This record gives sequence, C-alpha cells and structure tokens, in this order.
Amino acid sequence: MNVDTALQNCRAVKQLDPTHKMTAKTREKLLSTALVSPAVGYLKNWLFVAVNDPEQRRRIREESWDQPQA
Repeated sequence: MNVDTALQNCRAVKQLDPTHKMTAKTREKLLSTALVSPAVGYLKNWLFVAVNDPEQRRRIREESWDQPQA
C-alpha cells in the first residue's frame, strides 16, 4: 500500500464487536508488528496487556469514560 492510499483509508474505529475472538496467531502477529512500530522521539516504553475477562474489560471501559475502544 502506498502512502496516499494509507492516509486516505485511515479510520478511527469506535464501534467494536465485543464477541470477536482473535486467534493466538493473529494476536502474536499484531503484537510483534506493534513492537517495531515507530514512536515519537524513538522512545518505546509501552506495555501491552491482553484482557480476556469480560468483567475486567467492562471495568476498564468504565474507567475510560465509557470509550468503546478502551
């Protein structure tokens, strides 16, 4: 994909399917790609946490001002 296409198709997803199940292979690919993504100032001090418990996910969303992408 070229830069123009990527920029024109970039979207912020706000409505997610809470029943979607990601495979372990897809999750591994997603996390390994995220780890090599560029960051501001080339600082990469992030932490990824996989939350599978529906109650914990609900509480995280509640603490994030009910943002569906949280």
